[in-house]
Amino acid sequence: MYYPKVSVIIPVHNGIEYTVKCLDSLKEVVYPNFEIIIVDDGSTDCSGEIITENYHEIKIIKGSGNLWWSGAMNLGIKYALKQESEYILALNNDNIVDKFFLKELVICAQENPKSIIGSKVYYIDSPFKIRYAGGYFDWKRGKTVDLHYGEIDHGQFAEIKEVEFLGGMGVLIPVNTFKDVGFFDDINFPQYSGDIDYWLRAKKKGYKILFNPNSIIWDHTDKSGTKNLGVKLSPIYIWKSFFSIKSHINIKTQYVFFKRHCTQKYFIKSLILFYFDCIKYWVSIK
Repeated sequence: MYYPKVSVIIPVHNGIEYTVKCLDSLKEVVYPNFEIIIVDDGSTDCSGEIITENYHEIKIIKGSGNLWWSGAMNLGIKYALKQESEYILALNNDNIVDKFFLKELVICAQENPKSIIGSKVYYIDSPFKIRYAGGYFDWKRGKTVDLHYGEIDHGQFAEIKEVEFLGGMGVLIPVNTFKDVGFFDDINFPQYSGDIDYWLRAKKKGYKILFNPNSIIWDHTDKSGTKNLGVKLSPIYIWKSFFSIKSHINIKTQYVFFKRHCTQKYFIKSLILFYFDCIKYWVSIK
């Protein structure tokens, strides 16, 4: 049986305690032809040294410390393209993988050419609670809607289905996609929305975006973003939310995202409603 080569790319900036657990879970993966590429973007917790000492088979690429998620993924992808890989697998360092997750993704990819395929993602502290199962856009309301978010999986998510977007965890991408679509937009979407922007760009090029519930990973509670800007809800918090690269509601990022993907008819309305929902959320947690 032929097993196409997969390059698993994991951006890392500190968090070695998570990275070790992720790598240990990858050791158990039942798939004979994959490599792991760590892009260590300026870690200060000795991540690179610890990984080098304990995981000799892993390739570590050093970043400048200013790559963020999209830039780190691009650096890893450019290296992987030289290794004659057929697929790229995007994974976060705080993910834990099921040993069959990669095999299930590759089988699905071979049965569905020109497709980008995402895993079913559970919360690590609630193993059957859905974190990501694909999603769709409601442009009229300025929303990205995560399908089944927070639901408990009782076996009702058993079918592979087409969706409009995926997260950036446990996603298998054919290497030809990067020739057809280009790389992640690390200028406009350095940290947030870079993954969703890419899936939408690929969709416009004729790629299907598929959710595969047979491929399972677990994710730790979000340890990045505006939840961890270091301040409680306050004017300073809100200001940082609008302008920090670590924020999913960064004004520049969201403006470019809605401008690029929303129809002209709904662009301004969608953007206004998006921030209106943010304000309602802030008011609700005061």
